[in-house]
Amino acid sequence: MITAKRTVDEYLLKDFYSVEENCGQKYVHVHGYFYSEGYEVVKGKPFRSQEYSGAYIPLAEFLKTPKENIAEFLDGLEQGCKDMSEEETLQAIRNYYGKVSEGKCMTWEATPMPYTELTMDTPIGDYVDMKRENKRQLYKAGDKFHISGDIGLDDYDVRVDTDGEVLMDQKPGQSRLLCTLYYVDGDCNVNVYVNVKDMKAVA
Repeated sequence: MITAKRTVDEYLLKDFYSVEENCGQKYVHVHGYFYSEGYEVVKGKPFRSQEYSGAYIPLAEFLKTPKENIAEFLDGLEQGCKDMSEEETLQAIRNYYGKVSEGKCMTWEATPMPYTELTMDTPIGDYVDMKRENKRQLYKAGDKFHISGDIGLDDYDVRVDTDGEVLMDQKPGQSRLLCTLYYVDGDCNVNVYVNVKDMKAVA
């Protein structure tokens, strides 16, 4: 156990994950992360937890995957989001991977280890990627992208192959963005919510 004391802010935007073993094969199981909106979305609850569903990847496959592809894979998963107060956040972090000591400071139970340092010899256990800040950048209003595939409109699905522009800043964990698509089913400049996992950034 690493006993370096850290405040709650140092736990934010870091992926908590485990290396697990099943039937003789090692897996990386990414649980999620905590973050702050920077303002109170719900009164008294300025923090959020973000949990992944289905982030269970064979370690051998994980090691061969470029880091940006891992970020895209995680972004495309179903995610659960919960508004939390600071005390609720502290409690959740303690339940996951830490022990609260001396007020708002904690000691690690999870081992700090970035994904890039994982190997097939990494022991089974709980870890935290302290370099998660290198994750793919969030979309900003004005960013351009391309989309090819089916999108859902009000009462039907339509296939598109077009460029578009983001109309709103993406927040951590946000999986749908309001965008302008340049061409949709014979119409130009259509405003619609688009799944982030379907968007491919362009210069």
